Amino acid sequence: MIELINRQRRHKMHAKRWREVAEQALQAIGADDRDATVVLVSDAAMRKLNCEFRGKDYATDVLSFPSQPESFEVDAEAKLGEIVISLDRAQVQAKENGLALVSEVEQLIL
Repeated sequence: MIELINRQRRHKMHAKRWREVAEQALQAIGADDRDATVVLVSDAAMRKLNCEFRGKDYATDVLSFPSQPESFEVDAEAKLGEIVISLDRAQVQAKENGLALVSEVEQLIL
């Protein structure tokens, strides 16, 4: 199962399509029985995450965080982790590459 969380307000979210792409990616790697989360953020939020977790003081397009289950979590093995995508950065890259935002985000999900 894919959980899609929108933490930004600037760009339209194509929830159904992006969830389908993420689910197809899980199927392709034989993990369709596992869970993952895709979080959509702004450049400001991504910059904070990139600084905190990688020591880089700038926004990046995508960060991934594998799940590290705690010993008390019963169904923790099902959770693969989280992918965080900056839609601001994705929009810039889409324009540079002559793509629509929806296509750029699909590539970042993969």
